[in-house]
Amino acid sequence: MSLWAYRSALQSFFSPDDLVLLERARDLRDAPLTIWRPIPTMILDVLADVFGSNPVPYLTINWALHGINVLLFLRWMTLCGMGPWASGLAAVLFGTSRLFYSAVAQGAGLGELLSVALTLGSFSILVSTGRRRVALASLVFLAALLCKESVALLPAALVFAPAVGATMRERWRAVGPLLGVSAAVVGYMLLMGVARGALGGPAYETALSNVLPNLALYAQWSLDLSSPAPDFAALVRPAPPWMGPAALLALAGMLIAARREPLVIVGLCGWTLGILPVLPLSWQHHLHYLYAPCLWLAMALGAFLAGLPALVMSRARIQRDARGIARVAGAVILALLVAYVARSQYLMDRRLHDRHPSIDLPVDPFVHKIELIRRVSERLRPVADRPGARLAVYIPRIQHTNEAFSGLMAAVFDDGRGIRALYPQVDSAVFVHRWHPDLRDFDLVIGSIDGYVLPLGRGPEAHLKAAAILVSNQFPQEALVHLTDAIATYPSEARLLQARDDLLARGAGAGAGAILRP
Repeated sequence: MSLWAYRSALQSFFSPDDLVLLERARDLRDAPLTIWRPIPTMILDVLADVFGSNPVPYLTINWALHGINVLLFLRWMTLCGMGPWASGLAAVLFGTSRLFYSAVAQGAGLGELLSVALTLGSFSILVSTGRRRVALASLVFLAALLCKESVALLPAALVFAPAVGATMRERWRAVGPLLGVSAAVVGYMLLMGVARGALGGPAYETALSNVLPNLALYAQWSLDLSSPAPDFAALVRPAPPWMGPAALLALAGMLIAARREPLVIVGLCGWTLGILPVLPLSWQHHLHYLYAPCLWLAMALGAFLAGLPALVMSRARIQRDARGIARVAGAVILALLVAYVARSQYLMDRRLHDRHPSIDLPVDPFVHKIELIRRVSERLRPVADRPGARLAVYIPRIQHTNEAFSGLMAAVFDDGRGIRALYPQVDSAVFVHRWHPDLRDFDLVIGSIDGYVLPLGRGPEAHLKAAAILVSNQFPQEALVHLTDAIATYPSEARLLQARDDLLARGAGAGAGAILRP
């Protein structure tokens, strides 16, 4: 069910974060000098060497890892003593949730997925009966931290898990080494100044005053079933301010109601500890931060629903009417589960297919950028595959066009380095809003803000084609500006001079729209 729910991730493409990773793999960007998430970095470097700019292997690995995580999650809950129906319910709640699309549908999500897989493997080893279980679990958990350090606090939730040890003291003895490994890794990162360097910077500023508001925000997102992507508030009507505190109260109420059920406590503690590292962040709020925490929230919900009859009915009645109660409860839970999966799929489809009314691109910013990269990559292939290619992608400034849209393509492609990461044969790639003589030896590629680009070649002929495209799209003023810039490069080219004079004679005016169609 989880793999089916995320089948659309296989049709995704590279994201801006993926291009940054490809740039590092192609030595187009300096790698950090610190040891930081080395396992996924090494895997992605190997994939780049073997598969190059084909996104399918990257996405297939992530898709398969999501399915493996669901199986490991199911196994972990079984080892903790949850029954098959409760653990199955929790696994479906987690595995089919549409909240994790940004983790599964980009190669950069590999670290997130791997860290969860290794964490679950470590915890499963910890509840086994082997003599060296603690040492082996600590080693596997170290690998999880070297994939993504956000799981560092999760072992502390295990002190409430009876499967780890019969007493609190035994559990702390088992969990202590894992927390020691976490302290060593986090201490190393703090010592090396990761948060202040190239891996952090102003975008990752923190403040303790953010903790409670962000906790309420992530609680609301974790329980959200109304918006396609709750981390992008512009997509939907903003949630009322009381929704976050209400979500926190709901979780607190569940904890109080099921305080005698240890797995509910483990799950809610795991959710809190999993989200705690990102709560101080001032500017960064993303759904993929919930991938590990929501695993534990699903566990808490599964254990809570399994124990719900005992909360509302007497033990004597449960024993007397056990079969009937089980049938009714099973039917209700199954109906709710089917409704949940259907709702999650509907919201994911909306996220992928809702389009801007003015441009043919998804409304969702994450999917929007991926679609931009796909379109530009596909249309540049004929010229970018040529060794030594030099490309100048010309995005003319169209009157009344949103400035953010005008600069988005250059930002997504890291001002051209992203193109070189996708096509190593390209020698240089730049994005410009106006042509200038320094670009004389570059191929002219005209494009629009919605990712439709067209290679036109070099020389005066290419600029005449560009002007003709602008005129045919009713942008004569922009065509006149471009011809004037091209004449500065080819001052003696009669055809350019004639084309400019013809436009001046006609009286170039303002364009009629904002979208250029090559």
